[in-house]
Amino acid sequence: MKITVVGPGKTGKHLIAFALASPLRNTVTVLARSGISHPSLQLHKDNPYLKAVEGDVNQIEAIAAACKDSDAIIICVGHTYNDPGIPLVETAVRNIIKVMKETGRKRLIIVSEIAFEWDSVSKATTWSLRVFLNWLLDNMLLDHRRAEQLIVREKNWLNYTVCHIIRSSGFVVD
Repeated sequence: MKITVVGPGKTGKHLIAFALASPLRNTVTVLARSGISHPSLQLHKDNPYLKAVEGDVNQIEAIAAACKDSDAIIICVGHTYNDPGIPLVETAVRNIIKVMKETGRKRLIIVSEIAFEWDSVSKATTWSLRVFLNWLLDNMLLDHRRAEQLIVREKNWLNYTVCHIIRSSGFVVD
């Protein structure tokens, strides 16, 4: 299988390692801002089944090069606490869907770190925790929600899966 991974960070690096370790001999193309020199790719840089395309989710040409001939595109982009206000995930999804339409790619998987709905958090937490979470996560949650809405709008032709990752952080909402 030919797989494209967009975002080789905290989550993407595990998907890349898993795909390359598979006995199915998957070919993995990664879109990374620093190309093959990205720290997550160093362990695999000599693997003949790995290819890296240098670029980011704002560069349509780089996305097209990374997604060329892919059977599936996996989006693993996420925010850092340095850029919570940037609509990174929405931009990635919008541009990737555009390339997919133009190239006939139909299989999209998005891995989202946001595994809860804001409404459920606001009902289940204390006032002070709600204020803190609103400040910290509101823009990120909105970005993920908008990205998922873009995907669902394309459901008539797009074969998609949205994966919500739950990480243990010592913070539990009942």
